[in-house]
Amino acid sequence: MLPKAFWPALNRAGDGLSGVLLRAAVFLFFSTLTAAAVNHWRPNPLRWNWAPPVSAFAEINSLEDLDLALASPRTVLVDARDELFYRVAHIPGASSLPLNEAAQKLPFLIDGLPAGAKIIVYCSDPFCRMAEELAAMMAKRGLSPAVFKPGFQMWESEGRPAESAL
Repeated sequence: MLPKAFWPALNRAGDGLSGVLLRAAVFLFFSTLTAAAVNHWRPNPLRWNWAPPVSAFAEINSLEDLDLALASPRTVLVDARDELFYRVAHIPGASSLPLNEAAQKLPFLIDGLPAGAKIIVYCSDPFCRMAEELAAMMAKRGLSPAVFKPGFQMWESEGRPAESAL
């Protein structure tokens, strides 16, 4: 409910464009004030500024860095995309571990890892979150995976060879 001091001003504004705009501005002001107050007293208030999430994993952001990591025979490359995408095309030597099947298949992957293996997880593109989610699942099991952030999109756009399981 608006304070009484606002009512005469709103009534004098009329039904024209200026009256509609004034009522909209008053409504917007009080809505924003209410939202700010509710947010202030929330147990976990929303932040007023947005910052990109900070990755908890080592990130590989270039093909050169990926090539250096893949030069080691103990590096294991894991594709977090759905099985269909893996079958169509994937980075040569990668193992498929779709995020939606990771809970069942991750123990088998861990059992087959060589001692001291370095795990690199990738997804389709920089905006795909499946690689980070799979890396988080691996970290909960005591592994220290890295994430190839640009994903298969960069691999493919640079004309690198791809394997297919079709």
